[in-house]
Amino acid sequence: QVLAPEQGQEPSSSPFDARQRRGLVDFLGLINGLREQLAEVDLTALIDVVMERTGYRTALLESGDVDAEDRLDNLRELRGMTADFDGPAAETLTPFLESAALVSDQDALSEDDQQYLTLITLHQIKGLEFPVVFMTGFEEGVLPHIRSLDDPEQLEEERRIAYVGMTRAKQRLYLLRSFRRRLAGAPQANPPSRFLLDIPYELVDTPARERVTAGGRSPARLSTLDREAAAAVAAGDRAADLEPPPFKAGDKITHASFGKGIVVSCTAKPGDYEITVAFTDAGVKRLLHSFAKLEMAGAPTA
Repeated sequence: QVLAPEQGQEPSSSPFDARQRRGLVDFLGLINGLREQLAEVDLTALIDVVMERTGYRTALLESGDVDAEDRLDNLRELRGMTADFDGPAAETLTPFLESAALVSDQDALSEDDQQYLTLITLHQIKGLEFPVVFMTGFEEGVLPHIRSLDDPEQLEEERRIAYVGMTRAKQRLYLLRSFRRRLAGAPQANPPSRFLLDIPYELVDTPARERVTAGGRSPARLSTLDREAAAAVAAGDRAADLEPPPFKAGDKITHASFGKGIVVSCTAKPGDYEITVAFTDAGVKRLLHSFAKLEMAGAPTA
């Protein structure tokens, strides 16, 4: 009824004034336009279209909000998740939304007589206890988050949050990390979290593996190697014997996933270089040179 005049129908009384009706008409046009795109593009392209037509991404970039970068990271991660859904968006949108749907911790805890797994964030878990707890993501750049690595106060806050998560386990606690994970659609490898080094060694039980891992490392030495890697990360001020810095501030580079950017800094880390890049589309990122595969913009290809 509100949109009747614009749809060729007789107008009726409405609680909205003319300006509000125009806004509703524009919104309806936006929704109808996006519906038309469903049969023409895949999910990844659909998200790009939504960001462009709504102006949401641009609004975040220009807002100056302290949470804007986190929201942009969430959008990039959402976009990366669509890579697992091939085909027109009209066919894959519903399965994608079903797979991405989150159940709140209160909903998950409502049926005490059922056996189930509870998926919950560290910020939501305070005050709860479980017989067995699995904590994932114990990697530098994940826990602690990459934006906390150069901020002592934020680093200690993440250490406190990690401790809260660990103490939710009444019987068994499993701490997990990935050797490689996909972030924003790009594979990335991170060293083990420095927080692992804070755990007394005698309290850690590392089950033996039945096969030798890639690279020929003995399974019995995996926990020792992980602790040594975490120790090297925690002592990040020490310089390693490295080749000359691969980039300098001001260099223009390209990345397969993040696009074009300008190098802000190149800092020596144990056995590697951490390169801070301001990307045109993806914002500021800290990347390890050995994994990032950065290239000079305009560099000739072999």
